[in-house]
Parts: sequence; structure tokens; C-alpha cells
Amino acid sequence: MKDRGLNVVPVDARARDAWVKLAESAYPRIRGRIVPAGAFVEALKYQDEYRKRTGAAK
Repeated sequence: MKDRGLNVVPVDARARDAWVKLAESAYPRIRGRIVPAGAFVEALKYQDEYRKRTGAAK
């Protein structure tokens, strides 16, 4: 994607944590209203499994 002009802006851990906290605060409004609850839970399960397997940050 960078080859096509994507500008990646690195952020420090504090800014990343703030972004994650903000995004996760929206989960109750998304789960069941926008995304079916079962699909939402399953997606989070696969996300967590991926992060454990790859060591990716939260």
C-alpha cells in the first residue's frame, strides 16, 4: 500500500492506547446494533487468537 502512496504515520504507545480505548468504548454500540452480536463476538475471538499467535499488539 505504501507503494501506492499510503502515508504511514507512526504513533507512540500512549497515543495507540488512547485510540484503542476510544475504539473499544464503541463496542457496545456496535455489537448487536450494527453487527450481529454472535458475529461480533466471533470476530473478537479470532482477533485475540491472531494476536496471541503472532505477538501482535492489542
